[in-house]
Amino acid sequence: MAELQSLLLFVNYDNQRSERIVLPRNNPFDDYDEKKFRERFRLSKFAVMKLLDEVRRRTLYNALTTLHYTFTTTAPCLQSKK
Repeated sequence: MAELQSLLLFVNYDNQRSERIVLPRNNPFDDYDEKKFRERFRLSKFAVMKLLDEVRRRTLYNALTTLHYTFTTTAPCLQSKK
């Protein structure tokens, strides 16, 4: 019932935005021991941490590469002349 009430807070029939309610989130690394974590996610905590590290690394690399490409193609006057 509480979930339904929370959902209804977002519905406003006048097409106006309602105040957003942010609920606290759980951290599965803290909430589950290694056995329960593996049962729920089918991966060990260590494997998930390694996967998250790799995703963060690749995301940062892609963001930096995109930023470099955007800078070099949109601001050629700022590049050093050879």
